[in-house]
Amino acid sequence: MKEAFKEFPKIKRMFVYTTCTTALIGDDPKAVCREVEEELGDVDIFVVECPGFAGVSQSKGHHELNIGWMRDKIGTLEPEIKSEYTINVIGDYNIQGDTYVLQRYFDKMGIQVIAHFTGNVTYDQLRCMHRAKLNVVNCARSAGYIANELKRVYDIPRMDVDTWGFDYIKVALRKIGAFFGLEDKAEEVIADEVAKYEGKLNWYKERLKGKKVCIWTGGPRLWHWTKALEDDLGMEVVAMSSKFGHQEDFEKVIARGRVGTIYIDDGNELEFFEVLDNIHADIIFTGPRVGDLVKKTAHSIH
Repeated sequence: MKEAFKEFPKIKRMFVYTTCTTALIGDDPKAVCREVEEELGDVDIFVVECPGFAGVSQSKGHHELNIGWMRDKIGTLEPEIKSEYTINVIGDYNIQGDTYVLQRYFDKMGIQVIAHFTGNVTYDQLRCMHRAKLNVVNCARSAGYIANELKRVYDIPRMDVDTWGFDYIKVALRKIGAFFGLEDKAEEVIADEVAKYEGKLNWYKERLKGKKVCIWTGGPRLWHWTKALEDDLGMEVVAMSSKFGHQEDFEKVIARGRVGTIYIDDGNELEFFEVLDNIHADIIFTGPRVGDLVKKTAHSIH
């Protein structure tokens, strides 16, 4: 840790989190980090003990980090307030530039984002989350914990939204606009974006209409993506599976899904083979684990 701070002298912040190995061998990272902070003086270190085996799923690790950050860091720094309308965007990880898109919308509406939890954000911005007037929650599973704690401790309201999909983002912007009395601003942003992208979206919809798609990914994406693919692009979602999806994730996706779609909780390879043999999907949205399997069986996908 000292070597890292020395190598990057302008960096004064650090995250330290335990994995399986450090927990199994009995390291005490919190004590070590206190020693480093005392020795260096001008650094701030956050420690979270979230080894992978500590819970029934990876959600346990998310919970530990959320609660730990809330307990140890939020409220320890004051932000510069530039607008009377302030929000935290929670459950947004800027995986493919999502944060940049949302930030542009909020800027146009005159809304200041105190912190994106945790896409494209700084350590110190995350310490200032207590000054938001609204928590906008996108991924409700892994980041819902901190939104609930901010409500409990600082009485900041929580608003769940869905920002994947043309229709869903319209609803989200209108809900946020209504909360602050910025309905006109929300409609301006929506009108600009519709004019810019609706024609392009229809071009894809004409070509993708009726294509069969499987969604085998994280729990929230099942229900975030389903209607967006079907309504915005005309595709047909024929199978869904999640390894870490919770019961409420499946309840949401089944509510949004179609009759006849296959839903698999924590699917294994044999089940995936069976689905591919029976439905002949055109495309599969997934991650590395199932993705490698699909590549090896590409001949069976039409």
